[in-house]
Amino acid sequence: MNLYDLTYQEIIDALRKIDPVHEIIIEKEDLIPEADLIFCRFKGERFNLKYDLNYGPDLDAVGNISKSDLETIEQLIIEQYRSSNKKDIK
Repeated sequence: MNLYDLTYQEIIDALRKIDPVHEIIIEKEDLIPEADLIFCRFKGERFNLKYDLNYGPDLDAVGNISKSDLETIEQLIIEQYRSSNKKDIK
């Protein structure tokens, strides 16, 4: 499973439920005609999640966030989704 398997709503729900220990903060949500944008911070560093209506989700580094951090964020979202939907996942 990866982010492309999740809808925008599933991703935003997972981000909102992630344990505060992981330090993901949603700062702002914005809509543009071709995509939904979520502006966030992970351990103080900025990243954006762009959910393109044609191409799906994409995590973008902003500033000093590392590729490893982006991979961790993706895994945290997927783990949260799975834990919230255990009965629906086979």
